[in-house]
Amino acid sequence: MVRRGEAHGARSRVDWPKTLRRWARQGHSDGALVWRRTPRGPGRVVFLWDVSGSMAPYVEWYFPWLYRMSDQGPDVHVFAFGTKVENLTPHLHASYQEAVEALYADTDLWGSGTAMGRTFAEWMRRFGGGLLGPHTNGAVISDGWDVGDAARLRYEMRWLKSRCAKLVWFDPYASAKGFRPEVAGLRIALPFVDWFWPLTDKVQLHRLADDLSAASGTRIREVGITR
Repeated sequence: MVRRGEAHGARSRVDWPKTLRRWARQGHSDGALVWRRTPRGPGRVVFLWDVSGSMAPYVEWYFPWLYRMSDQGPDVHVFAFGTKVENLTPHLHASYQEAVEALYADTDLWGSGTAMGRTFAEWMRRFGGGLLGPHTNGAVISDGWDVGDAARLRYEMRWLKSRCAKLVWFDPYASAKGFRPEVAGLRIALPFVDWFWPLTDKVQLHRLADDLSAASGTRIREVGITR
């Protein structure tokens, strides 16, 4: 059975393909999830989370949300990146306090620059082969500011897209009035992205962290959907 809006028991899981299709039909990510009460897992979801300097204001917004998303099953994976990449997934299955301590233990990761092409290539080499496939949905959380090689980023985005069922990009700055995707990384990435959305409403994120069913009362407007 599929129900929208709330979990129904310990065996309830997010139906990610239907959730992503629902968001696509609406043209924005309102935070409401489609739940499936079956013993089956949620399907594989991979988050690539930019924690570079320009994204620092949003670390404390996204981390609780990603922590709770990781509770949906063993096939939800979270990686943080700046000029290197780290697998946060094992830490997200510890207590929240332990997860926070582990999160900040690697001080070289936080507030760095961003070289997405090189970093995505490292992620592919270390992790991508075992995670990507026709039933994997990928999500990048980034503002697209990048100091790396443009050709390399284009190559890695094409490869990432070819190995995912759907590829979603969340830009926390995309909800700003008059926003246009003009930074270099976004201009390169967007042709390979299925859906591009803001996800910045603090109330929405906190409700998602506390109860993965609720959307905030604010509808996020459609911004720059590429397909």
